[in-house]
Amino acid sequence: MEGIKNKNESNNELHNAIIEGNTEKVIQCLKSQTIDINSIIGKDSYLDVAIKSQNLEVIKLLLQANAVVPASLIPSFDDANKEIIKLLLAHTVDIEKTDSNGMTYLHLAVKNNLPDIVELLLSKGSNIYAKTVLKQTAMHIACQEKNITMILLLNRHMNLFPIKNGEKETALHFALNFEDLSIVKLLVQEGARINASNKFGLTALHLAILKKKLDIVQYLIKSGADVNFATNDKRVPLHMAAECGSVEMVKILLENGAIVNKKTEFGITPLHTAVFTRRKEIVELFVDAKANVNAVGNRDETPLNIAVAHECEDIVKILISHGAIVNHGNKKDMLLHMAAFNKSINLVKLLLEHNADVSVVYMNDRTALHMAAERKCPEIVEMLLMKGADVDAKTDDGFTALHISVEYNDLETCKVLLQNKANIDLEDKKGRTPLCFAAERGYVKILQQILSFKPDLQKNKLALYCAVKDNHTSHKTIILELIAHGYSMDLLKLWPEIYIDIFMLNAVRNGHTGIVEYLLKHGYNANKPLQTQAVEDVNYGSLLHLAVRKRQLQNAQLLIKFGSDINIVDKSGQKPIFYAVENNCFQMTKLLLDNKAVLDDSCELLFMAARENNFRLIREILKYYKNVNIQDEFGTTALHFAAWHGNEETVQLLFENGAKCASVDQSRQVSFNSELYTKIQVIYGEEAMEEFKKNVLTTPLHIAARKNCSDIAEAILESGLSVNCRDGCGRTPLHVATLFNNIGPMHLFMEFNADLYAKDNDGYTCIDYACNNNQFIGNMHMDKVFPFVNKLIPIINTIDNCTTASELLMKYLAVTHLRNEKSCEKPSSCSKKLEDLYDNCVSEIALLNSTKIINSITLGDVLIRSIDTVTSYLKNAKFVKAFECIMDVETFPLYGIILKKKMRRAKERRLLLDEAQIYFTDILCLLEPPANRIMDFLNTRDLACIKQAYESFYSQLGYRKCKES
Repeated sequence: MEGIKNKNESNNELHNAIIEGNTEKVIQCLKSQTIDINSIIGKDSYLDVAIKSQNLEVIKLLLQANAVVPASLIPSFDDANKEIIKLLLAHTVDIEKTDSNGMTYLHLAVKNNLPDIVELLLSKGSNIYAKTVLKQTAMHIACQEKNITMILLLNRHMNLFPIKNGEKETALHFALNFEDLSIVKLLVQEGARINASNKFGLTALHLAILKKKLDIVQYLIKSGADVNFATNDKRVPLHMAAECGSVEMVKILLENGAIVNKKTEFGITPLHTAVFTRRKEIVELFVDAKANVNAVGNRDETPLNIAVAHECEDIVKILISHGAIVNHGNKKDMLLHMAAFNKSINLVKLLLEHNADVSVVYMNDRTALHMAAERKCPEIVEMLLMKGADVDAKTDDGFTALHISVEYNDLETCKVLLQNKANIDLEDKKGRTPLCFAAERGYVKILQQILSFKPDLQKNKLALYCAVKDNHTSHKTIILELIAHGYSMDLLKLWPEIYIDIFMLNAVRNGHTGIVEYLLKHGYNANKPLQTQAVEDVNYGSLLHLAVRKRQLQNAQLLIKFGSDINIVDKSGQKPIFYAVENNCFQMTKLLLDNKAVLDDSCELLFMAARENNFRLIREILKYYKNVNIQDEFGTTALHFAAWHGNEETVQLLFENGAKCASVDQSRQVSFNSELYTKIQVIYGEEAMEEFKKNVLTTPLHIAARKNCSDIAEAILESGLSVNCRDGCGRTPLHVATLFNNIGPMHLFMEFNADLYAKDNDGYTCIDYACNNNQFIGNMHMDKVFPFVNKLIPIINTIDNCTTASELLMKYLAVTHLRNEKSCEKPSSCSKKLEDLYDNCVSEIALLNSTKIINSITLGDVLIRSIDTVTSYLKNAKFVKAFECIMDVETFPLYGIILKKKMRRAKERRLLLDEAQIYFTDILCLLEPPANRIMDFLNTRDLACIKQAYESFYSQLGYRKCKES
């Protein structure tokens, strides 16, 4: 143990001595036999510590004591560490160690300009050919750094220049990347192979031309560079000089024996390249040097082809003047085609002046005339025709130039062709004439122009057929034009039967009523099934289906008139009435229903109309369909949709037709469709299931609460639905109204005695909703929107402010305590502000209870009693007068407005009761007591209906006047 202790103490002494730079103490420690010279203290060896301290003397002592030098110990290669590096390298075994970039000590020494280190490494046998990850030798790095000293030093040790890196580039190639003439000269003088090529076959001369370094090009040529050396793809320096557009380089190359007609592997000469790059001066140099102006590339391109394609008029003139052939006499000769395609009028004129052949055809048998017509260039068309172009030449599809000009709606070109006697009756391979093209595309002016040249009616028999393909106004004009020029329906006799079917189909689809009527009058079967080849959508079923889906009312009327089966079904099992409602088309629906269209016993049509919020459509359907309470698999009715749209008129219509509301009972939540319910849970998860319950398993009253529709909510409540009904999550309408801060519905529900203590399925009351609103709103966005949810409820929006709802609930909570004669307990889990409000409410209620109106009736009674009770108070005129005298909002700031609203509703009901009493006693001749008992069972909506019927009775029969007389 004592020996180990002594050893540790000696190690620590040596470590401290190295850090302090105390040479004498280091020597003393090294003499101790207990020292392990290569031991590790922490993470560093003694040599590590000495190197970091940059103490040369200590490093020498450690190396003399046989300290091992790993390659990782070499410090940064810079001049400050030069002596240390020398010392370490002298004792290093692996001098070829590389870093992450593949650089050896030699690379680093060259890069950091340390000639002494380079000498040392080379003397120790360092591999001068070693390459980095980028395949660079030390010489390439020296050239990159433009370090003349290093270049000469490396060159003295070995003739490096024939050696190539991974890209087969010599140092001379690499030097050219830096465009430095001095380095190029140095390398050439030191014996670099001037015509050595890289892996692409590029020599130094090629690279110098591409770099546009004229001085280097001149030097290399003078030094013996081969001016005709070909690359791997057979390009010579002259190609590259032409490509770069350097007139001077081209001149130098030509002066030094460059061959002007050398071809690449693609058959391209330097002249081709010069034309392609639009270098007029270089083109002139080449033709003066006897370049072959008719040289043909592997794709049959000549310099003249390229010049015309690039619209180089000056170069075209030069080439033609030096013997370029305009007509090669084969299908590849397309000079006129290219000039016409480019709409180059001057080039076309120039080529025609040199007798270019106007009859040459190119791809798809197109002549230059076809190309000019396609490009809408009447000037070129006229020039070609003047030179003898065949005006009626056809492509392989049978198109003439006139067909093409009509296709592209080019009136001016059509005029030129017609004036040059183009045959207007020629058909393409599908039997269509230019007139058919104009009729089909709705080109009125072109059609009129062709008609003025009196086409043969029989040869153009399909023109009327083509005109019916669209429903644009222009097509109707075209039909009239054709009829005016002698096209009668008698031409239909010349058509195949399938053409007549398609003709009828297009006429029905596109609203050509006159044609539909003509065909029906002449025996066309209105119930003929649509043939698959005549219509894209085979589900259309019948012409009536088609007319309905395309909203063609007049055509539908005609088809019905001529016996079309109004209840025929298509292949998807739908009748025409289905598509009329789906299109939200009232007139079409009315037409079908008036003609005895049968409504299936399903909710689909009524639901579609309700979804679109189309009151007229719903009313029309309900005339023939009485099951207004039909439900889908989720319990949704038309009333749900009407409530969602906030359409009070539709809600009243549905109630008048017997609509009923039902709560979502607990058993139906899990049994309404157990298979579908389970599927939703499995696929979408519990969170999505909760959204399904909230948004689909709901009542119209909950929807009205959500949409802030108080009038609709009142109508629903008066229809008999409980104010405390539940949705799929066990929420009452008051829960929903509170959640969305909808004050109007909240007031209404309170007046109908909503239960403030009702709990949802999670045990929360509406008071909890108001006091902790963010907790309930945070997870209300539906990440997964199911098709059945999407049809009813859009994604719910986040609510930021619920203060008003909280205050309102505090007011009614205090009223509830008063009504139920409970002790006034403060609600739990609410803010200090709401607690104070509750205390103020209790105080004001006490004041209301002590404020008498008449007899023993107080303002507190008006606050807590039902509307019917308050309405009965209004029989006493003194009560009304006294209430108005003592009711002051400033005195009762919390409940004053609530009391006034309640009194206004009571007055409205009182007025309706009085008018209804007249109806019962005057018309039905009932005594007042039984009439009053009947009216006690009637809600406000019923009383309003009685009033409306009463007024209608008088207005229609003039009953009042008869009575007075």
